[in-house]
Amino acid sequence: MEWIIIDDGSQDRTLDIISGFNDPRIIVVKNEHIGLLSVIRNIGIKVSQANFIAFIDGDDLCEPTRLEEQLQVFKKDSSIGLVHTQATIFNEEKEMKIIPHIQNEPSHYFEYLIQGKGIIISSVMMKKEVIEENGLFEERKELIGTEDFEYWVRISKNTKFKFLAKPLIKYRWNRPGSLTIDKRLVMAKGAWFTIQKNIDFAKNNLQKKIVDDSQSLFLGKVGIAKHLDHDQGAKNDIFEAINFNPMRMNNYFYFILSLLPSKAASKILRTINGMGY
Repeated sequence: MEWIIIDDGSQDRTLDIISGFNDPRIIVVKNEHIGLLSVIRNIGIKVSQANFIAFIDGDDLCEPTRLEEQLQVFKKDSSIGLVHTQATIFNEEKEMKIIPHIQNEPSHYFEYLIQGKGIIISSVMMKKEVIEENGLFEERKELIGTEDFEYWVRISKNTKFKFLAKPLIKYRWNRPGSLTIDKRLVMAKGAWFTIQKNIDFAKNNLQKKIVDDSQSLFLGKVGIAKHLDHDQGAKNDIFEAINFNPMRMNNYFYFILSLLPSKAASKILRTINGMGY
């Protein structure tokens, strides 16, 4: 076992705390601040000599049995390439809820993912050979905030995923309002980029209504994010999203918001929880 800690130019006592542990399994890589999570994760992957990679972001926590329980899943089924778990959402005040709730685990995760359902990266353990076969995380600024989504979609086309319905991670929740408009737009465009990058595979392997609904979902988010950024092309994207699937109600809500000043639309979005944005 090895613990690889990537210090991305931290300004706190991280390195002092780590230096207090005399354990050869701890490997520290010091960097100037990079800011791209994909680059940081790739550094850790390249340094690792292990057969399995488990991720954990710096502000999240994991239960003591997390690694052991995930390894047991791999031992029971050697065909599995990635195991993810539930997580307990928490902030500085309290623990709030457990996610995700998957009643019927999908046999093919590609479909699950392009429907907007996520995997918490801090809950993921995967075989190193899967990374060797599919490559590293994309190091593109256009994918900031969605680099993990792009990666799961990419590898899901040839990798068996398994869900462990136990909250083995504590995921620190930042309030939705903490996202800047610029970051919302980058994330919306990044997710849309991933959908379009894989659209031919989707059309060849999934029902048309599923593919259309996926495009409706993600393009609608691009549209409202553009409106918040005062982009005149926002309404066109929202109209196109509605055309992909006229039954997706969120896009009609986004269209109404696009008729309001950007500041007012942003305020409404910040006060609404559970709208999928």
